[in-house]
Amino acid sequence: MDHQIPNLGVVSSNLAGHAIFDCGYRKTDYYQKILNCSSCVVGSFEIVIKMMDLKNLIKKIIHGPIKKFFLLFGYIILNKRHKDYGFNTVLTKIISDNHPLIFDIGAEDGSSCERYSRLFTKPILHAFEPRLEKFGIMKSKFNNKKNIYLINVAVGSKTEIKIFNQIKGGGRSSFHKSTVDNLSDQTQIDVQVITIDEYVNKNNIKKINLLKIDTQGYEDEVLKGAQETLKLNKIDIIETELILGNMYEKTLSFNEIENLIYPYGYKFFALTCTNIETYSLNLWQLPELQFDVIYTSNDIYNKYIKGSNYIENSHYRRNRKQTVEEYMQDKLIRK
Repeated sequence: MDHQIPNLGVVSSNLAGHAIFDCGYRKTDYYQKILNCSSCVVGSFEIVIKMMDLKNLIKKIIHGPIKKFFLLFGYIILNKRHKDYGFNTVLTKIISDNHPLIFDIGAEDGSSCERYSRLFTKPILHAFEPRLEKFGIMKSKFNNKKNIYLINVAVGSKTEIKIFNQIKGGGRSSFHKSTVDNLSDQTQIDVQVITIDEYVNKNNIKKINLLKIDTQGYEDEVLKGAQETLKLNKIDIIETELILGNMYEKTLSFNEIENLIYPYGYKFFALTCTNIETYSLNLWQLPELQFDVIYTSNDIYNKYIKGSNYIENSHYRRNRKQTVEEYMQDKLIRK
């Protein structure tokens, strides 16, 4: 059988933009098999390219005419494929320690402990939860974990025994009475309360890389009990919930939280909103409006926000032109 290598001839191109060589092949089974195989590969590339073109076309339709159509009626299409729940990207960026020490205040059933365990290599976790039922769930999950310390107490502004409003289902249980739950779903229990300052001093803790607070409107009291620790800058990052809506008899504001930490050099760093049902965030449409907020020490703020390349490397800088064009198009439609 003739096995001579064919002479490469004229180069042509198909619709997919891939080059095909006209080899001047001889009519043998050997070359026919090669040709058939090449045709299959080229055909596969064409299908992939066409599928990519279709995907891009659908994107253009959604982000073009359809988006503008809904905008005429006051609706905006948002991309809800957000995988960065709970500042995961932010925290892994600004916490350089692979074994960070984390205080989880209001640990519930340990879901935050699980989250931090996924984010970091064996973090040292101190989880505080006053309710026996939730604490029992945590204990069953982490009892054999030597890097997780479980503490069955609440955290507040002073050491005391305090009445805690336990709500059926658990999610909104708080020291404050709920305004959105039936009285029949609320039971009062006595819980032990300690302070962060007391716990830090007793256990000789030198540094807290992350202080996470989720205490359903009691976040200010937790920070009041951490004033000495904050003053000594033993806390790098504060991740806290802030409920602005009227879910409890007492509401909080950004000002109340910041007055407790700003004197010690802490700065606002990040914000997410847990209510995404509407584009306009207001208490009239969202009476349960709440945010998750990150504040950092002055050193971390200066490192990541005041760096010389911050603006040049920012997402805003990379996408500024496109953002401005989209804004102008939307503005014209509104007119």
